[in-house]
Amino acid sequence: MTSSIFIEGNVTRAPELTFANSGAAVLNFGVAENYRIKGKNGEEDKETTSYYDVVAFGSLAENIAASIN
Repeated sequence: MTSSIFIEGNVTRAPELTFANSGAAVLNFGVAENYRIKGKNGEEDKETTSYYDVVAFGSLAENIAASIN
């Protein structure tokens, strides 16, 4: 089973590409996503930020590292 999510934001930590003992690529980096929450009854919107730790493996890791460096 494969699951996908999409996170659009700013990279918060420089990507760190390493290789496991098996030779598989492993990429670690951080992403921050800003979004607004609408208030009730005409209240002002509230801006908030979510932070994500991202880990990618294999060719995906290598492709992301090449794209965001």
